[in-house]
Amino acid sequence: MEIEEAFQVVGEMGIYQMYLCFLLTLLLTFYVSTEAILIALVGLAPPFDWDLERQFTNQSLTHKSADEDQIFRHWLHEANQSEVHRHVHFNGSYTSITSEWYLIGDAAYKVSLASSFYFGGVLMGVLAFGHLSDRYGRKKLYLTGLALDITFGVTSGLAPSYQLFAASRFLVGIMNGGMSLVAFVLLNEYVGTSYWALTGSLGSLFFAAGISVYAVMGYFIHSWRMLALVTNLQGVLLFVLSVFIPESPRWLYSQGRLSEAEDVLYLIAKRNHKQKCTVSLKPPLDRRDRQTVGALDLFCHRILLKRTLVMMYSWFVCSLVYYGLTLNVGNMGGNLYVNLALSGIAELPSYPICIYLIGRKWSGRRRTLSGFLFLGGIACLIIMFLPEKQG
Repeated sequence: MEIEEAFQVVGEMGIYQMYLCFLLTLLLTFYVSTEAILIALVGLAPPFDWDLERQFTNQSLTHKSADEDQIFRHWLHEANQSEVHRHVHFNGSYTSITSEWYLIGDAAYKVSLASSFYFGGVLMGVLAFGHLSDRYGRKKLYLTGLALDITFGVTSGLAPSYQLFAASRFLVGIMNGGMSLVAFVLLNEYVGTSYWALTGSLGSLFFAAGISVYAVMGYFIHSWRMLALVTNLQGVLLFVLSVFIPESPRWLYSQGRLSEAEDVLYLIAKRNHKQKCTVSLKPPLDRRDRQTVGALDLFCHRILLKRTLVMMYSWFVCSLVYYGLTLNVGNMGGNLYVNLALSGIAELPSYPICIYLIGRKWSGRRRTLSGFLFLGGIACLIIMFLPEKQG
């Protein structure tokens, strides 16, 4: 039988696959989401006092706030590190990398730079891990990426300098982006094709929930180092549980390792309480009869090129707007923890709607995507015309 027929026998979405969904969507995505938006809280700029402000302001010809900021920046440029530590005092109820390494004035860009390092790492990770998982297997790459992700994440929480913190965030991005991509594929290869819309959406659903959970964690944990460590150490439980999951039966089947694929399918059947089922896979299409294809083929055919460029641009826009809004909560009015939590909660209703729409013939995937992009764009345009301050 073919692999799809085998899933109909052992169960396309049984108890065991539900457990795998719990592991690779809820637990994993909670961890991935907190890593992705870590800088939203650990990079906050607490209020601070400059005890030389009055002295330098009195020496100027005007007391306008813009000129005061220029005076302060000029002083920062001229002062040495010990003078900055002696005369600048942070008085917020929380700590951050800003207060740790005095990333203020002309050095404030380093907070955003650390975030850029992370997402640059994500780009490299997804490009590398996808190819490697096709060659060496899903589980190996997933576990390796997760272990290194935790290691580099803990390193970032213990970093004695900004340089090591930024480098650690870059390495976390590589592992986080690559590992989560492999986990997404792995989960979908555990279930029947009729459930791919569900499993594909669950990850995004729990990513949004993870943002809200991270906001709650930040509300109670005011030390940025402790917050970074707690965020990363939650991955240890995930790693221990992940050690015991099987390799992807679809990947094993595609590699011609039929007996191993059958063993995994029998394991799924056993955990789904289908003890008496029989699975006998027939070899996949002879490799010699297959066309050799790669990622570059997406750009070699006119129709595929057009569709690929459209989807690449769509992903670019979605990522730019999504993370631009989420990571900007520190600049919004009101309580920053409430703002961050609400940014996650606001997403939750969209995913059940999305799951429903992409399964309907009259809407499908293309119309659903276009509709959400249109409504999101309208919402962003409306925000542009809202007053910055009330009253």
